[in-house]
Amino acid sequence: MKQKIQEFIKTSYPFLFGLLFFLTPFDDYVRALPNILLVVIAIGFFLIAEKRDFKKLKNPIFILFSCFLIYLLCNSLITGHWNENLKVTEKLLLSLALIILAIPIKDFRVVLKAVILSSVFVIIFSLYRISLLIAKTGVFEFGNSQNAIDALIIDRLYVGLICILGVLFSYLILKTKSFRKKSFYWFTFVINFLFVFFIASRIAILILIILIFLKQLYRPKFLKRLLIVFISVSAFLAIAFLLNDNLGKRFFYNTDYNAHQNLVQKTLAWEPRTVIWSCSGNLMSNKQITISGMGFSKIREELINCYDKEIVNPERRLWFLQEKYNTHNQYIDFYLGIGVAGALLFISMFILSLVQYKKQFFPTAFITTLFLFGVIESYFYRQMGSYYFGLILILILFENFNLQVEKNSKKNE
Repeated sequence: MKQKIQEFIKTSYPFLFGLLFFLTPFDDYVRALPNILLVVIAIGFFLIAEKRDFKKLKNPIFILFSCFLIYLLCNSLITGHWNENLKVTEKLLLSLALIILAIPIKDFRVVLKAVILSSVFVIIFSLYRISLLIAKTGVFEFGNSQNAIDALIIDRLYVGLICILGVLFSYLILKTKSFRKKSFYWFTFVINFLFVFFIASRIAILILIILIFLKQLYRPKFLKRLLIVFISVSAFLAIAFLLNDNLGKRFFYNTDYNAHQNLVQKTLAWEPRTVIWSCSGNLMSNKQITISGMGFSKIREELINCYDKEIVNPERRLWFLQEKYNTHNQYIDFYLGIGVAGALLFISMFILSLVQYKKQFFPTAFITTLFLFGVIESYFYRQMGSYYFGLILILILFENFNLQVEKNSKKNE
């Protein structure tokens, strides 16, 4: 009886893990369920985890990530910033917990499929909300407006990230095994790819373009391929900008009321990160914070003070003060929060990952996506960010899985 229960838990464990990531984008709607699932998964972990499973954690990347967490905890205690750093620390520890809980899983395709389905449902619900907005307003204005916030099920930034994962995971499954219903994964690949352009997610579009060029480095005659891909991507972008007016408005801030301004003036006037990063730069110039950091809560306070002083336009200043924007850059955030050593430890994890998996496309693509996303977002201020950070780290940590992917991929080339 005990053995049968254990076998049932082993069989259902990957599905529970997959369900957790399926629900991740819908956290605002089913907030209690992911937490309940985490508890159930943790109980299952203690029932089925074996001693040999922990050997997976001997990966240098995991060791470096653990060193970073130890540094964060020590820094928080020594500097007296424990309470100030608690929220970010909790998110990082959640990522760590997800990695450890994943070690009994032998086949991650269930988790990958769950994320793919999650991305499809995000797109479906977002399209439904967009249709309601169009019915209400009579227009589809998705460039630099509040409509994107009102229509999408979650922030455009994270919709873009989910779609990128949908593209990568669909492509990964297509390359690893021959399926009778391959058409479904081609469908999810295409719909996720196109939706990124539909919602005009700038960082997601840029990441997709980089990944397309990155893929060519893993193919024969890559110089010839790069030229062909460059022409193809350029043509596709030209068509996309012609068909979707929101892309031009999103990338070039084109509106009727700022037509007289050049691109630099428009960016300075309308891109929030120009103000955010300017204020972050002012904080970085304070040499006293380079070693110990000021604590994450203090960063927010200092940024709010900067917004209040630096922004001249009253409406724009009020908007920034209400939103209380963080640094929107994970590396700057760690530098300001816990000092230069913490930031370097965190960045070193990406460098080590790229070096360790430089000959494998999928791990390189995963870590590239995560690194570039961190350039414009501080993902440890949100539970969703810590979930996806943990997921990507899980996929690059388990080398045997990645080697198998690459082996099967070459067979299907």
